[in-house]
Amino acid sequence: MQIINHGVNTSLIEKVKIGIKEFLSLPVEEKKKFWQTPNDMEGFGQMFVVSDDQKLEWADLFLITTLPLDERNPRLFPSIFQPFRLFSTLSIIDVYVTKKIEMTTEIRG
Repeated sequence: MQIINHGVNTSLIEKVKIGIKEFLSLPVEEKKKFWQTPNDMEGFGQMFVVSDDQKLEWADLFLITTLPLDERNPRLFPSIFQPFRLFSTLSIIDVYVTKKIEMTTEIRG
């Protein structure tokens, strides 16, 4: 599903996309700082789809809980990678999530 005319500034969406592309372009050693741990799905890692009926599929991903704030992973958020950093305490992700909440609230009425 894609929502259009949602009011989220296109430059903000582009900054998020650029941040993701820049992160995925980092050397593996840099991405390993955010590597998933055996007991935690959050962070950078791979997702595999295993099925006897199809070829093995996988994707690189960066999974992070953004809300509620108290559920953010302290291992990941304080050291969020530079493309997403705006200020020492505010990130592009914070701005993006806030806009998504505003959009959802408006849609729900």
